[in-house]
Amino acid sequence: MVLLKNENVIPAKASELEYIVLVGEKIININNLAKHELFLNYDNIGMQSGGWTGRWQGFEGNPLWQGDNKKNSNASSILDGLKNMNQKFNLIHPQYTTFTDTTKIALEREKYLESLKTLRKNMNSKNTLILSVVGESPYAEMVGDINIPYCQNHSMYQGDGCIWWPSTYSPPIQSKTL
Repeated sequence: MVLLKNENVIPAKASELEYIVLVGEKIININNLAKHELFLNYDNIGMQSGGWTGRWQGFEGNPLWQGDNKKNSNASSILDGLKNMNQKFNLIHPQYTTFTDTTKIALEREKYLESLKTLRKNMNSKNTLILSVVGESPYAEMVGDINIPYCQNHSMYQGDGCIWWPSTYSPPIQSKTL
C-alpha cells in the first residue's frame, strides 16, 4: 500500500471541492471459469491490505471486513474514508447492483458515464478532484504467484501457478566460502 500525504502536491483543498470522482475497478476471472467478479479498487480493503494480512496470499475484496470484524479492526477503504470526511462535496462513483453479472455491470457503467456527461458542465479544475485508485490483487511470496501465465506455461512449475514446485525439482544450493 502507498500512503500519500498531500503537502501541496495535489492542488486541491477538501473544503474547496464540490466534486470528488472515484475511478478504479477490475473484473477478475474466478478460478479460470466463465464466472467473473467486479472489484472496486477504491472500496477494496483486501487489495489495500495486501498479502499476509487477512489470510495467506491475502484476500481480494471486503468479505473479511464486514460487520463486527470491520468495526473491531478499524479497517476502512478509500471510499469509506471519503464518506467519513466532514466535508461538503459530492462523492461520485458507479453504483452497481451486481458484481458478477457482466451484462448488467456494463449497462450500469454506461448509465454512470452518461450521468458524468451531465455533471461535467459544472466541473472544473478548481472544484473537482478525480482520484484513480489502481493496484494489484494481494499475494505473498514469489512473483504474484497465483495463476500467472509465466508459471502456467513454464515447464518448471506444475499445478496452479508458481505455488507448486515439481517434485523432481530441487532449488540449487548456493554455497559461500568464508
